Amino acid sequence: TGEEVYAFAVLLEEEGVLDRCNIYATDLNEDLVAVARMGSYPLERVRKYQEAYQAAGGQGSLADHYTVAGRSARFNRSLQTSVTWARHNLVSDGSFNDFHLVVCANVLIYFRDS
Repeated sequence: TGEEVYAFAVLLEEEGVLDRCNIYATDLNEDLVAVARMGSYPLERVRKYQEAYQAAGGQGSLADHYTVAGRSARFNRSLQTSVTWARHNLVSDGSFNDFHLVVCANVLIYFRDS
């Protein structure tokens, strides 16, 4: 649902290179892409990510990267502008760009050894 993408965007922003990056975030499920594109998650869940953020070397507070609206946290627009969200099937769709890094979070578990 996009949390990994926002984690990368936070990392790149804190290192001062996000404005020079293009992040292509894809999923087979269009509904999940739509959720991720919104960048809005339950506040309680996002607050739990603070500990992991600090353990990973976060430079401030994760709260610096989102705004709170009611019981939701929405990641800042500055993180979203470098992300292109799309539906894509890794098995049947061809490559749509040249890439410097490909991350397959929770993808390989769906493939069989054969």
